[in-house]
Amino acid sequence: MSRIKRAYSTPEIEETDLQLTIDNYLEELRRKGIGQYRCKTIISGTVLEVEVYPLPKLAKGQRRKHENPSRSAQRNLNKANTRKYVVRLINSNFTRRDMWATLDYRHELIPADEKQAQVDMQNYIRRLKRYTKKHGLPELKYLYVTEWIEDTATGKRHAHHHIVMNFTDRDKAEELWGKGFRPQTRRLKPDDFGLSGLGNYIAKEETKTQSRQGKKRYGYSKNLDAPTVRLADRKITKRDVAILNENSNEARPFFENLYSSYYGNAYSLLDMSIRGSEYHPGTYIYVQMKYTGKSTGREARKWKNQRN
Repeated sequence: MSRIKRAYSTPEIEETDLQLTIDNYLEELRRKGIGQYRCKTIISGTVLEVEVYPLPKLAKGQRRKHENPSRSAQRNLNKANTRKYVVRLINSNFTRRDMWATLDYRHELIPADEKQAQVDMQNYIRRLKRYTKKHGLPELKYLYVTEWIEDTATGKRHAHHHIVMNFTDRDKAEELWGKGFRPQTRRLKPDDFGLSGLGNYIAKEETKTQSRQGKKRYGYSKNLDAPTVRLADRKITKRDVAILNENSNEARPFFENLYSSYYGNAYSLLDMSIRGSEYHPGTYIYVQMKYTGKSTGREARKWKNQRN
């Protein structure tokens, strides 16, 4: 089911009023110096994401400036980008044929520091690789997150690992760890959003409360496929954004037709959010779509004719 989320609600409006609001929106963008909208498309397995954001108008020969955000803003941006990249790597490389595991420690084996925890994980991966090579299995692909939780009252620290991998023998995966009370392995269960739910869970923000705080460290094999990223500055116009900004009911036909023949594939809309920014003019749109099969291209040609 599609979920349309907005920063504010828009009442039902007549066609003449819609045209007026679109004209007002475009005039406001001209006044504030918005030149165009950039469309960033990211494909990770069966999930397609679209990020639409405004670009300032540049004078002839002028180059776009890079902003320097504050340290706290940059830290938050880095965390968000890392989380998104982890989710996209998982969606790009793993399916329901694969598994994920949570690996804990017995009390006497809890590592003293982050370095020892990394050594434990690297040794575990070596054992997995030796097993796959010995038994003629596919080359190991994995992504892991090491999470540290510290009780600020007692100073005690605990570590555990999450790993997503194409290793299929759950019993052997638990046996090869050998350091925990209850290592848990589970088959992956993708939904409409692929494995985004799992990715967001293991890459969730660092714990920070009055009683506990924690931090994470990520690692993954070099043989993972990177998500596909494409940038386009004329794919979505200012007028398109104005229409979506005033009438979110246009989102499904707009994006599904826009991506109805993207690299020969068709996608259906799952989720969309529209928001403004208190720091920059213009509208920001984020869309998630799912792969629905190969496209005939007929829908794309029909939509292109309607737009022209």
